[in-house]
Amino acid sequence: MKKVYFILLITVFYALPATAQIAVGGSKPEPGAIIDLNSPYPNSTDRIKGGLLLSNVELPNVTTIPTSLTGITTANQSSAAVKAALVGALVWNRNENKDPNRPVQGVYIWTGDGATNGWKYLGGSD
Repeated sequence: MKKVYFILLITVFYALPATAQIAVGGSKPEPGAIIDLNSPYPNSTDRIKGGLLLSNVELPNVTTIPTSLTGITTANQSSAAVKAALVGALVWNRNENKDPNRPVQGVYIWTGDGATNGWKYLGGSD
């Protein structure tokens, strides 16, 4: 009897459709999108009323990952595993004090190991 249940369970899993796309605020993601953020107005044809909010950080420089981003202690922050795991991460650098010795305010992407590659400026409020 257990064998029958097991075979039935496997059959059900194979019959279920699998998808790698996610729609947030909608029922069907746009073709080609891994994640589709969508927040339509009620009773309207307008698609978007909101947007993606990036993590807000204070980047001390373009080669350091701030501890506020990961919650990892400073000693472990520079490990190769942490740096590799964050490749492609997008953040908004506040630079609230307008310190000229720090990266300017805007959007940054983590591109590498922090030695030769780090935070790359993508744009922002100039």
